[in-house]
Amino acid sequence: GNVNNVDLNKYLGDTIAQVCRLKYQIGQDVAAKDDGAVEITFAAHATLRCDSGPDGDSVRVHADPWIDPFAGPLSPENEDYVRMVGKWTMYDVSDEYPFASLVGRKLTDLAPMVGAEGKLYGLLLNVTGYLLVIYANADELHVRLLT
Repeated sequence: GNVNNVDLNKYLGDTIAQVCRLKYQIGQDVAAKDDGAVEITFAAHATLRCDSGPDGDSVRVHADPWIDPFAGPLSPENEDYVRMVGKWTMYDVSDEYPFASLVGRKLTDLAPMVGAEGKLYGLLLNVTGYLLVIYANADELHVRLLT
């Protein structure tokens, strides 16, 4: 079906090639918390990106890769801002738990978790027998391997 104008059916049967995660970074210090967006890239080059919605407990789904708003040459003001406050940075987490078990496997099914009022609370992914749930809570995006 369609969620946030993204056709989820296009991912079915495709192989997970890479998983990336947004992590908050200030200088060389990377936040230990894993609560940033998740971006799954498939062998056919399709992207499935999930982040938490503005209400803090819904999930937004995107079909395009994340674009770093602070990429490229920065103005002096932006350099100061990033140095002092930090920024989100995309990291390849393909070899980390729980994603290492999923890379190279096919997405066999995908189920949106939708509330009675139509709010998307998360996604359940069946990756060749592994069940992975992506959900949001208190402005943080969580990823849990159920099996």
